[in-house]
Amino acid sequence: GTINGYPNTLSYICPSGHYCPIQSAFAQACPMGTFNDQNGSSSSSDCRLCPENTYSDRPGASFCTACGGTSFAEPGAVTCTCRGEHRNFNPAAKTCVCQHRYASREGGTTIKEAVDGEADCQPIIFNNCPEGTTLS
Repeated sequence: GTINGYPNTLSYICPSGHYCPIQSAFAQACPMGTFNDQNGSSSSSDCRLCPENTYSDRPGASFCTACGGTSFAEPGAVTCTCRGEHRNFNPAAKTCVCQHRYASREGGTTIKEAVDGEADCQPIIFNNCPEGTTLS
C-alpha cells in the first residue's frame, strides 16, 4: 500500500508499524500489543500480536520488546508481568522491583527493596512509637 498525498505525485510507501487502507490519505498505526515490521502494508491484519514474553506499549510499533528474566507476557501484551507478587515492571531496565513500602528477602535474610527478583515482596512493617516518644 501507498499513501496518496496531495497532489498524487507525493505518494509514499506505508511505513512499518502502520497499515494504509486502499485509497486512504493517512497511515493507521498498529495498536498497542501488536507490531508490523513490513513497509507497504494495506490491512489491519498485517499488525501481528507480539509473541509470548514480548510486549508493545505504544501504537505504531515495528517490533516488540522482550521482557526481562524476572517477568513474562502473554501474546499481544502491552507490558510485562512480574513473576513475584507486589513487584512493578520497569520497562527501561526490564526489571521487577518491589512496590513502595514492600521488600524482599530474595534468597537470604537481608531485606532488599530495589533489587530485581522473582520472590514475592512483603509489606515493610514499621514499629509504632508509644504516644509522646520518638524513634532514635
